[in-house]
Amino acid sequence: MDAELDDFFDESPIELEEEKEELVQSDDLFADSPIEDDLMRELLESRGIKDGKISILGEDGEEQILNFNELSKEEKLDILNGSISSEETNDYDLDTSEIELLNIIRNNNMTVNEFLEAYKENILSAVSGNNKEYTIDSYNDNELFLLDLKNKYDLSDSELEDELNKELSNPDIFAKKVSKIREEYKTLEDEYNKNELLVQENQRVEQYNQFVESMITVAQDTPELHGILLEDEEKNNILSYLAELDENGVSAFYKELNNPQRLYEAAWFLRYGKEAFDTLINAYESEIAKYKKDKPVKAVSRGHKEIKSIYDLH
Repeated sequence: MDAELDDFFDESPIELEEEKEELVQSDDLFADSPIEDDLMRELLESRGIKDGKISILGEDGEEQILNFNELSKEEKLDILNGSISSEETNDYDLDTSEIELLNIIRNNNMTVNEFLEAYKENILSAVSGNNKEYTIDSYNDNELFLLDLKNKYDLSDSELEDELNKELSNPDIFAKKVSKIREEYKTLEDEYNKNELLVQENQRVEQYNQFVESMITVAQDTPELHGILLEDEEKNNILSYLAELDENGVSAFYKELNNPQRLYEAAWFLRYGKEAFDTLINAYESEIAKYKKDKPVKAVSRGHKEIKSIYDLH
């Protein structure tokens, strides 16, 4: 608080409240003259009003910039009492992470329930990953030891049995060896699964590329649909709608098909769309033919050429 205000508030609390009340109720406070009083300026700035301007939200939700001096007395009192929020205080108390969360939900065209369901699935997936099951865990220590020996050396069944008995004579050392062997097999299993996932991902990418190439070919080979010529811009928009993926690898077309209403519309169009377009085209051509038939034929001289009907017009 400025030194001038400190001096002003050196009075007793009761006197201070009385003076503040007088300031609020005074007609001079709401005069149309510019705001010059330091106390008044500080008071308005504490309400988010700078240079006599206030930013509020109208009934239509749009921001409006108003001049404090042009407001009615009642509106000024409402602002000073804090009942009207300025732009600086109208942030809905959202922090950055909350705003980012809302943007994620909107950008992915999801409802809150859909987002929570996806979030739950991610958590369950993470938990199951921490408790991952390995095929090698289905073998007990003795079976694992024999399996490892058989994979590494060309031993007969009796020789394998002898080696196992030797190891079992010292259980502590045997447990350490088997534990190490189990870790090695788990590592091999992880690498195998990782390679399998990589192969599947490569296959998915290849399938996607083939799909895009086939759609491009269809677009190039389809100059019109149901009698309507397709512009290059339309074709590009359709290809983008079909094949352009978001950060989750999902196209806008796929999202639309997840909407039951849109899926039903697409099914109707695939089933009855051509028939509907043909009906419209036939009706249009019928009207054109009727117009040509009803139009009177006039002979018009144009140079040396005689025009006998509209079919002779070029």
